[in-house]
Amino acid sequence: MSVIVERALSLLLVSGIVAWAGVAAACPVCLSATDGTREAYYGTTALLMVLPPLLLGSIVYWVYRAARARERLER
Repeated sequence: MSVIVERALSLLLVSGIVAWAGVAAACPVCLSATDGTREAYYGTTALLMVLPPLLLGSIVYWVYRAARARERLER
């Protein structure tokens, strides 16, 4: 692709994002700050913060156990 086409596509993409900013403001969590919605938002945020370290720790533990089992078999 030529540089002009790439820039035109980039401009089109940015224009579309800016034009749809009003749609993003229609988010029910952002506009209706009821207690139930707020609690669900915080709960989901906490869950998503905990999951990556938990998954990574699980994978590390699984590799550790597999290495120990392999070591025992070699003896």
